[in-house]
Amino acid sequence: MIFNPKLQIKDIGPKDNPGFWWVKMEDITVYACYCYWSPNTDYTLFVDFFYRIEGSIRQQEGTVIVSGDFNAKSPAWGEHTEEHKGQALVDMTSSLGLTVCNAGDKPTFSRV
Repeated sequence: MIFNPKLQIKDIGPKDNPGFWWVKMEDITVYACYCYWSPNTDYTLFVDFFYRIEGSIRQQEGTVIVSGDFNAKSPAWGEHTEEHKGQALVDMTSSLGLTVCNAGDKPTFSRV
């Protein structure tokens, strides 16, 4: 959630693509990805999800920020192991020139 009266929301989308939304403000587009994947989920569905996000990001101009809990392990963000989902996420971030910002040695979630 962002509160800044000076920020103007220019557009919100996509209207028909489940799993993620983006909000465009000035020259920044912020993606919020909701992507819980059961360990039993077919891997091809996971890859298809990344193709849809990647295609959407490639259409944006300016700065793009992608947020989400992808539940995808990779040494690229501090995990000791790598799984197929982690490699798919690494491939997508690399192809888009994105930078991973979370520290792998710090949890991104904690229970209160």
